[in-house]
Amino acid sequence: MNRKWIMAAMLSLGLTAPAGAEEAAKTEPPKDEAVKTVEPKEDADRKAGELAARYNVSKEDVKQLRDKGLGWGEIRHALGIAQEAGVPLADVMKLRDSGMGWGKIAQNYGFKLGEITGRNPEMGAREIREEGRQQRRELREQMRQRRHEGGGPNGPRGRGGAKG
Repeated sequence: MNRKWIMAAMLSLGLTAPAGAEEAAKTEPPKDEAVKTVEPKEDADRKAGELAARYNVSKEDVKQLRDKGLGWGEIRHALGIAQEAGVPLADVMKLRDSGMGWGKIAQNYGFKLGEITGRNPEMGAREIREEGRQQRRELREQMRQRRHEGGGPNGPRGRGGAKG
């Protein structure tokens, strides 16, 4: 008899929702919806001004792109491609609106997106890589010199300075 009650209780728990579950479902946003954060107006104005100055466009052009739902990185891609290709921003945005990705749009104009999105806007991707290699070479050379000059914590040879 005890087993029958346990089975009945298990079935009833599995078939009915816990009390309050319906109310919680109404107030919580669905899991798959992206939560959009609100950016302070001062930050948006500052970023828009920086991009406008960097790419020699009006602040309003940047704000219009932002109002269309583009992120700051996408705006930088759009402005950079337009500037590098020497075409109007509207032409770049037509390609983007047709579903083309930023890399394909840049390729369409004859260059790679990485060439305009590197850390230093004056340098292409190849120059950035070469600069990194050069910095690593210089760092290795400095470390080599310190080891041989006795600059290490354990003496000139790294073994407490004992000669053997």
